[in-house]
Amino acid sequence: TSRMYALLCALELLAAHSEGAPGVQQVRAMIGTGLLRLWSMQTRSGGLGYWPGATQSDWWGTAYAAGFLLEARRAGHAVDDRFLAELAAYLESLLRDRTETSFDANARAQVCRVLAGLNRPQLGWMARLAERLDQLDAAGRAHLAAAWLEMGQKNGALAALPAGGDSQVIARVLRRLSRSTDSFASPV
Repeated sequence: TSRMYALLCALELLAAHSEGAPGVQQVRAMIGTGLLRLWSMQTRSGGLGYWPGATQSDWWGTAYAAGFLLEARRAGHAVDDRFLAELAAYLESLLRDRTETSFDANARAQVCRVLAGLNRPQLGWMARLAERLDQLDAAGRAHLAAAWLEMGQKNGALAALPAGGDSQVIARVLRRLSRSTDSFASPV
């Protein structure tokens, strides 16, 4: 999936030069193949395993891949609605599961960001995490801020970011996050 993120960026750079630039169609095909491979990794639970045909889902891999799928869809790639709905249902089940010990506040913030992007926001969890910012590291706070931005809640996003931080850095982060959320309105 990390390679796929890089391909999305490469495609954007190539297409910015010219849609007919050498390699654009090849990169599009590689992304399409990668999307199919991700689907082949889906388990019965709706999450993703590490390999095609896996039987055990991994929460982190699922959340990471679902984040990629959001970006791919925003970039205009066809991502199956049913695939996304099953990933979302799996991620929602993780938030309800109190027995997963590796699923800490930072993981919950990451999952909240992805679910908000899928138009399935977990406002209760987002509010709970906002009340417990001391349990989140920088990445967790960024995920929570992005979840609030997905919901159009700039104040919630600002509140999740460190107080007294460099205002220029925070402004750049918010611009980046809002660019990735502006064009997505999936019915999933």
